[in-house]
Amino acid sequence: SAINILATSSDRLLLGGWIGATGLGYYSIANNLASVLDGIGARLFSGVSLPTMSEVARSQPDRVPELFFRMRWAADAAYVGAAGFLFGSAQGIIGLLYDARYAPAGQMLQWLSFGLLFTRYSVALNTYMALGRPEYLSVINLTKLVSLFSIVPALFYLFGVQGAILGIAFHMVPSTLLVFRFNQKLGLNNIRLELAVLGMWPLGWLAGSFVGNLL
Repeated sequence: SAINILATSSDRLLLGGWIGATGLGYYSIANNLASVLDGIGARLFSGVSLPTMSEVARSQPDRVPELFFRMRWAADAAYVGAAGFLFGSAQGIIGLLYDARYAPAGQMLQWLSFGLLFTRYSVALNTYMALGRPEYLSVINLTKLVSLFSIVPALFYLFGVQGAILGIAFHMVPSTLLVFRFNQKLGLNNIRLELAVLGMWPLGWLAGSFVGNLL
């Protein structure tokens, strides 16, 4: 739990030493908007999917893959579509909510939207808990923490603030590879699902671009 808290909150700690109060304010706005769907999803996963999966794992373990994939289709479509929508509408959303001084938050929101492509694997993390494999979560959370404190500083020193924001958005790539590895052990990988849901991103981007132009 402590590692997970550090892995999910140390982004502000890193940026605070690099970009100053104004830049950190832009980032906070963008990050809060990018995290809305993830926050809703986390509540649903912990309040609905985890108890449901735990009950199925106890009473009908052979049905775990079926339930897992059913949850993944819905969750992944929502997360990937929302990532595309935010990328297309970020500038318009910031322009609607704030004045021109806050325009840099729009670009930050665009890049942070890619983080939703990785946080969608929360269904898998809850499934590990339901199956009695909390050690998988420990390894994944530790990997997130190490990635955050290595990838983000490296990209900042190479490409500046934009590099740091990209690092925050994509630092979960290594931990996502671990999810695929653990899913393979549990028989929970589905390549067709992984590829098919990516089609929601361009659809979300088209919708977001349309809404952004209206705003």
